Amino acid sequence: MRSWKRCISLLAALLLLLSSLLPAVPHVHAADDPVKLPDEEVRTYVYSFGAGGKGRLGHGDFNNQMSPKQIEYFRGHKVKAIAAGSEHTLVLTEAGEVYSFGRGGYGQLGHGDNEDQSLPKKVEALAGIKVKAIAAGDHYSLVLTEAGEVYSFGYGLTGRLGHGDDENQSLPKKIEGLTGIIVKAIAAGGGHSLVLTEAGEVYSFGSGSLGQLGHGRDAHQRSPRQIAGLSDVKAIAAGGLHSLVVTEAGEVYSYGSGYYGQLGHGDTMNQSLPKKMEALTGIEVKAIAAGGMHSLVLTEAGEVYSFGNSYHSQLGHGSRLNEPIPKKIEGLTENIVKEIAAGNEYSLVLTETGEVYSFGLGDSGQLGHGDGRIKPVPEKIQGLSKVSVIAAGLTHSLVLVEEIIPNSSIAPHEATFDKNPAEQQDVVVSLTLNGNELTGIWNGPAQLAAGVDYEEDGSTVTLAKLFLAKLPVGTMTLEFRFTAGKARTLDIM
Repeated sequence: MRSWKRCISLLAALLLLLSSLLPAVPHVHAADDPVKLPDEEVRTYVYSFGAGGKGRLGHGDFNNQMSPKQIEYFRGHKVKAIAAGSEHTLVLTEAGEVYSFGRGGYGQLGHGDNEDQSLPKKVEALAGIKVKAIAAGDHYSLVLTEAGEVYSFGYGLTGRLGHGDDENQSLPKKIEGLTGIIVKAIAAGGGHSLVLTEAGEVYSFGSGSLGQLGHGRDAHQRSPRQIAGLSDVKAIAAGGLHSLVVTEAGEVYSYGSGYYGQLGHGDTMNQSLPKKMEALTGIEVKAIAAGGMHSLVLTEAGEVYSFGNSYHSQLGHGSRLNEPIPKKIEGLTENIVKEIAAGNEYSLVLTETGEVYSFGLGDSGQLGHGDGRIKPVPEKIQGLSKVSVIAAGLTHSLVLVEEIIPNSSIAPHEATFDKNPAEQQDVVVSLTLNGNELTGIWNGPAQLAAGVDYEEDGSTVTLAKLFLAKLPVGTMTLEFRFTAGKARTLDIM
């Protein structure tokens, strides 16, 4: 038995010695690992429509757009969020960068000046700070960072910027009054601001002339102050002169101006303290939106309720009668709504199928229907699909479209060629196109000649041995490009 074990040990040692004498085989991973890469790529496009004054639509001019028009600047950018203010616009990319355009007269664009911008311009002062969310109000802006900090800039009247004064800010400035508090959501209104913390608490600052700050008095607040009595809040909304919050339990509270019934309490009284909306008892609310003088509520079931001012039919009920109590919009009952937005005197809703409906005042094209007419009931915006986010401002609108592009793939991802040209063979590469087409193969800056360097028959590419024989010794990468989706690479060694 011991002699057998000794023989096995000697054999293993011999094999180890022989393996050490063999040349090492180089192995280079492809740049695009098929296991790690998704089968799909998401591309985003931003469209704007409505009033174009001061360049707020981002098209390089000041013209109104009666129908959605793509903002060319954002082709190739991955956009995450959009925000429409009174006369300016903010756009947030997946990289955490903020772009602004439109009116800059109060510094609300954050570029260190008061110049208008008719094309998107990156807010350089935020370089190195990854932004998580954006909000655009009446001539001012708020940004929320990944670290939970809030910066503000623009018009400072009534303390809406939260810096303890009424000064305008032309560059983003961190709100020191929120130091030590992790913020998860922000809202910018007509002249007041709301922030929601990770702990579910709400702070407010700015104009409190009608109780919209929720502190029990009609006074301005120039630094953030916690609203007593509100807890477990999951969403906030700041309107022209009123505020809405929804709790984790799906209950809605409102305060501020109630002149048109926009607080939903069945009367036209102002409220300086948050008051629960009893009319929604038993209805679990998912999201809220506060417009100039009206409100929208989205339920977990995908239904929409509206209340408040309806002078231009912005409530979507087919009439101009104000509604002091939440009323379901019957014109949307065939749709499951996933997002709502309230502008000054109009409304937008986004369905689960990626379609957008609008209603209310459309004089500047903010409804996107190609005309300036009032729409008394929800009407689908033609030509828009695959929409993922909507935003409504004073008189202009934005939508974010997400298009899923299937990626093509190749196999194998690496190949070898013989250093002896006389022994070289063709290399066959299989293609999975997923509806795309191969547009070319590149070796660095040089494009391979189809029909000479390679042949394609739709499902395979054959790299010619004469082409391979001309390659210098070493490893190089060929890039396969397609009509859509990501390029794929083949390492040849």
